[in-house]
Amino acid sequence: MFSGSVPQLISSTTLSNEIFYNLTIANSAGNVILGVPVSVSNQLSFTNGLLDASNNSLMLTAGNVPVTGVSSTSYVITGNGINSTGQMTINNISTNTSTLFPIGTTAYYLPASVNPGANSGNSYSAFVFQGLTMNALENGPSFSPGILSKSLAAEWNLSQISGSGNAAITLNWTSSGTSFEGSAFQLYGLNIGISQYTAGAWQMATGNGNVATQTATSAFSSFSQDRKSVV
Repeated sequence: MFSGSVPQLISSTTLSNEIFYNLTIANSAGNVILGVPVSVSNQLSFTNGLLDASNNSLMLTAGNVPVTGVSSTSYVITGNGINSTGQMTINNISTNTSTLFPIGTTAYYLPASVNPGANSGNSYSAFVFQGLTMNALENGPSFSPGILSKSLAAEWNLSQISGSGNAAITLNWTSSGTSFEGSAFQLYGLNIGISQYTAGAWQMATGNGNVATQTATSAFSSFSQDRKSVV
């Protein structure tokens, strides 16, 4: 258990990565920061604070490893894929089960869930950042104000690192009516879906969602260069 009221660093002078059976984050006033990649084989628990995996990745070695206690104030911070490349990976995700990636930025909780259906042996990694760009990179060129007004300004990167087949993706955001939601987007009600960046362009949104409950879901068969945003 990492319990305290100041930032705490998980690091090692001899190991290239740390392996935990159970890992509990219970820091009331500071983040627990990964100074090396970390793996958890049994249970990841939150009671207070954030786990900062922005520069070193977190891996759950099996999809049935429970993650408990997550909330809008207790989750995993990921990188942006550019100057901070940490992410969360879950191996061997359970079939026919929606598996939560409790990820976000330093300021916002932006979780994603993956359900591979009957497809077995699937592993995924994920990170997220605030913003919506034309090339799906955190430092890329911005869209016009008109397009941004119709979109949610966040991008999730979900990579299928092993396995194959379709998976249903659910994206959530916890800050309604903020800079995340464009002015027109806030009025769309149930008329939203998830857009995928693939083949060098953002594609037509698919699936369904609800602005009021801040969620969107769609099914995908390809996860190569798979960045998603809600429109």
